[in-house]
Amino acid sequence: MKKKNLVIIFILGLIVVVGVMFLLKDNKSTFSSKNTEFNLEDTSRVDLIVIKERNGKEISLKKQGDFWIVENKSQSYIAHKKQVDLLLNTINRVRVKAPVPKEGRRTILADMASSAKEVIYYEGNKELKHFFIGADTPDNLGTHMLLKDGDEPFIVHIPGFFGYLSSRYTTDINVWRSKYLFTEHPQKISSIEIDYPSEKTKSFHLKKNQNKFLLTHKATSKITEMTPAVSKSYFAQFKDFAVLRFLSEKEAYAFILDPTNFYADLKYVAEKNAMGLRLYKMKQSGMLHGGEDLESAEIDTENFIIEITNADNSKDYAIGASRRLASLFPSYEGFFLNQQP
Repeated sequence: MKKKNLVIIFILGLIVVVGVMFLLKDNKSTFSSKNTEFNLEDTSRVDLIVIKERNGKEISLKKQGDFWIVENKSQSYIAHKKQVDLLLNTINRVRVKAPVPKEGRRTILADMASSAKEVIYYEGNKELKHFFIGADTPDNLGTHMLLKDGDEPFIVHIPGFFGYLSSRYTTDINVWRSKYLFTEHPQKISSIEIDYPSEKTKSFHLKKNQNKFLLTHKATSKITEMTPAVSKSYFAQFKDFAVLRFLSEKEAYAFILDPTNFYADLKYVAEKNAMGLRLYKMKQSGMLHGGEDLESAEIDTENFIIEITNADNSKDYAIGASRRLASLFPSYEGFFLNQQP
């Protein structure tokens, strides 16, 4: 009996040893650098990032001196530096979390073949990293990726980060563009004109004429010479103004409370640029918090929809915080509250 037990134990041990050897052999192939080197150690070399979708949408991020430019087939903007830095940080820190289970590998590969995004990081014309990014895992703690020359997909993540990575690789140009509207120095501003259609006594035109700042009350045509301190302080408000997010025209009009009734109109003229901002009252919505509530007729008192008319008469749309917009849209009377004798 004792001898029989020893034989059984020996056979079981042999099975375990053979199984471990098989797994090690399989993993050696699966976890080869050909399949798993998703990260890029030196991101300072990157000067171009391309993101492509199967439906033809594509954006490129190009480094130009100290700036990044985001482009698609028809648009080009200065890119939001924090967004680009996030993408560079992602490729630097990403690591393999686990291989895709064998039983689900075929399904994952089929899904990636039809819907994966293609991502390429360049240095000049040299590809530094080229991979395909698929869907996120059901627990939203990993993302499926496949290297261009790899033959196995993997679940990847950033150690210490609890979330997925696919949303960072979007082709929506509005996500990538800089949120700052005014790029010229405040000293280059020559004129700001604001109309309040429902409160005309608040409307004004502040114009820089050589070293003088002339404020016109539009309701009475009265002209007052303002002190440089007050005028420059107002112009300085445009330097760091940023919108919360850009929208498509369709998105914007879905959230405008009344498209026929705008709150205020601003005309900005600087040395090398001119721009118009029109504010519309906005419906309350869960949009800023990831929701999709389009039905509310209540006014969002914290935000406005901004219709932006560029120098070439093209239109952009954005959401702006009421608190921050208040510094760009004072009333005529507001200038005299701060005017020094």
